[in-house]
Amino acid sequence: MATINTIHDLFQLLRDNPEWADELRTLVLTTELIDLPRKFDELAEETRAHKTSFDDFVEESRTRQDAADRRFNDFVEETRSHNAATDATIKNILDDIGELKGSNAINAALRSPDLIVFALSEDLLIERVLTAQDVGAMLRARPGIVSQDARMSFVEADLLIQVKDGEGEDHYIAAEVSYTVGSNDVDRAIRNAEFLRRLTDKESHAVVVGNDINGTASMIVEREGVTWYQLRRRDTRPR
Repeated sequence: MATINTIHDLFQLLRDNPEWADELRTLVLTTELIDLPRKFDELAEETRAHKTSFDDFVEESRTRQDAADRRFNDFVEETRSHNAATDATIKNILDDIGELKGSNAINAALRSPDLIVFALSEDLLIERVLTAQDVGAMLRARPGIVSQDARMSFVEADLLIQVKDGEGEDHYIAAEVSYTVGSNDVDRAIRNAEFLRRLTDKESHAVVVGNDINGTASMIVEREGVTWYQLRRRDTRPR
């Protein structure tokens, strides 16, 4: 039998007899310590499995989020397109309504030019409503009075009227008509009245006609002494 005198003799004996080392291990170490490497391996494997499962979950979540983002973006784009189409339709309808109102206002003014004249002065009597042919004749008789770029606009004026006062003198009226009178209407009426004065050498008057008048136009009318004739609502109803 081997003699054990030093720790090295013990190590050598255990190396020569591995089963003794196992027996010694069971005596020296607790069951938990002996089983620790196996449990550690199991824990490591379980951790790897959980990590793989978590990675799969993250990837699946990312895929679902990407799909949800695409659906949301598609919805936003579809909504934006729908709103744009709706806005365009509404704008077209409003434009059509605006044109219809403007046309009805002009028709109402043409049906009752005598009322417009009366609104300007009770001493004036209507002689005639000038046609485009009448205006063209004026322009040919006095070339150079109206610039080339303003001639067509002047010929297409909403309403030009020749009147006489109580002494038999001719006057002219330049009327611009809109459902809601704006500053541009007032400016055109003033400009056309000036053209008539220069073409005829007669006193001419600017008048604006409509159902309503906006604030800016109202201030210009007051400042420039332009006559404002308000149509009645029933006058501009379609007939």
